[in-house]
Amino acid sequence: MSEKLSHLSEEKIQELIIRYYEKEKVSDLIAEYNLNLRPNELVRNFPPEILEKKCIYCNLEFIRKRVSRDYLYWKATPEYCPNCGHEDDAFCLCKNCKTIEWHKQDNERQNKQEFMDIWLNHLEEDKIDLNELTFIDKIYLGALLREGISEDYNYIRPIEHFINPLTPTYEFLTEVIDRLKEINAIVIHPSTDSEFIEIVDYENGSFRYYPYKVKWGLNVKSDGFSKVSLIELIINPLDLEQSNYDEAIQLWKKIALYESIEYFIYSVENILGIDYEIGDRTKTVLNDLINDYSVAQIYGILYKATNNALRFQAEKGVTSKHASNTIIGNAQSFGERAKINNWVLQKYNRIKDCPESALSKFFFERVIKVGFNGFSEVPNLNSIRK
Repeated sequence: MSEKLSHLSEEKIQELIIRYYEKEKVSDLIAEYNLNLRPNELVRNFPPEILEKKCIYCNLEFIRKRVSRDYLYWKATPEYCPNCGHEDDAFCLCKNCKTIEWHKQDNERQNKQEFMDIWLNHLEEDKIDLNELTFIDKIYLGALLREGISEDYNYIRPIEHFINPLTPTYEFLTEVIDRLKEINAIVIHPSTDSEFIEIVDYENGSFRYYPYKVKWGLNVKSDGFSKVSLIELIINPLDLEQSNYDEAIQLWKKIALYESIEYFIYSVENILGIDYEIGDRTKTVLNDLINDYSVAQIYGILYKATNNALRFQAEKGVTSKHASNTIIGNAQSFGERAKINNWVLQKYNRIKDCPESALSKFFFERVIKVGFNGFSEVPNLNSIRK
């Protein structure tokens, strides 16, 4: 009970509260009830409203603080237990609800960890032999291991934690990971944080997961090689064999394509300020350019074409979307003219926003051993044969 209202009986206090909320003049109420209060202090001295509902923990009636009658939502103010603070709400943060929620989450974590211990452990005999992997598979796996293997060689760190991107674009990244999962060369590692695993069917081992947040385990074996020596073999492949030349050229072109796409998207977003969705026509044009120009030169072609699109937008007053649609056509026309006229095109450097990917670095440095020429030269067999 407030000392300011202690001279009033319970009945008088309830009468005062009713009259206050019926909008009687506050100064008149203060005078009539002989209250030593300023008008703005009256409601703060009212006792809380006692409700019929009870706390599920303390079995005490809920209370609701009185608020100013001028407050639009005064009837929707929180209702809570005067002892533990529990609110009849799904998001209650009282100590009892938090304890129950903690135990619930802890049980879920334990159940999920048990599930992971059962379904994410793989036997040695279930691993695939290194010789079953194709030339491209080994390169994908080598790049993944080179960038992501843990210090103790026990697992591959989550892809989102890689210092360097695994591939130039998200589309290519998805293709690489999907391929390695499809052939069972990588599996989800049991030490993955359980929050990134969502159980669908406990009994049948069905679950969903975040592919770029989980840890991966190497699921490959080779006779005569320990885990460490096998990983080092994959990361440090033997000299390229002639039988793999054609595949090597195709992968060089594929990396060049996605590096060009990466720079194309970067240019459009930064010069025209819009998102650009790469379609089949864009890929076809870029693939044609790759047959005649290095990625370093395609950078220059796309840079000029994007700036021409910006100028076109300013001169014609078209939308950024309309202007962006002219870029690939301009790049195609310029590339064809340059080829016919034997122009020597300038080679641009990589930019920090489009860093060399782990796959590119691994392939050009460890596999075909052309280094920076993978970026600055047109894909060609002569460089590979050296």
